[in-house]
Amino acid sequence: MLVQPQVHDVDEIEEDEDDHEKVSHLEQYKVAQALEITKLEGQKVRKQEETQVFWFKKVKEDADEDVTLVNVDADIQGRMEEDVTDVKEVNAAKPTVFDDEEVIMTMAQTLIKMKAEKAKILNEQMDKRLQDEEINQAAARERQEKEDLEKAKVRPIFETEYNKVQTFLKCDKDEEPTKKRHAKDTLLQESFKRLRAEVEGREGIAFDHIVVVSL
Repeated sequence: MLVQPQVHDVDEIEEDEDDHEKVSHLEQYKVAQALEITKLEGQKVRKQEETQVFWFKKVKEDADEDVTLVNVDADIQGRMEEDVTDVKEVNAAKPTVFDDEEVIMTMAQTLIKMKAEKAKILNEQMDKRLQDEEINQAAARERQEKEDLEKAKVRPIFETEYNKVQTFLKCDKDEEPTKKRHAKDTLLQESFKRLRAEVEGREGIAFDHIVVVSL
């Protein structure tokens, strides 16, 4: 007797086949991923080996030229610094955007500071000028007071000598002949002139208002 297969059995078989196919695809994907990872790791290892070989060759060449490993490190450091400098130069070359309000405020502050400095300098110069004038005036007053004091000291001596001469001339004018009296007057006048010149030269004081009169 022939038994027809049930419908649900067919569905189960199809589902099993689908699951088997999915598992197969998943396994293939995993294998492909593993191969890709292995390939990448191999490339990375080869790159590291090539880098090491390159640096070993460079170090050997530098050693042949009496260049130490320290120089190699310095060279690397110098290249790094050059790279950093290049980056800074590129950044510096970029246009700078300024805030108008900030620029105006900065300029105003700068002008205020400049005006304050200028006013300070002018005040210092004015104070210095006034101080110099006060010093000069004080020195002039001191010189004038010194001259007045010297005149006050010398004047009595000068006037005393002058009075002596005048008294002597007055007493003798009637007792001596005219010719002899004239010669004596001349001698006294010369003596008086020498005395005045000596006093004026020593003290720097002039007595032009005092005139010797022959009697």
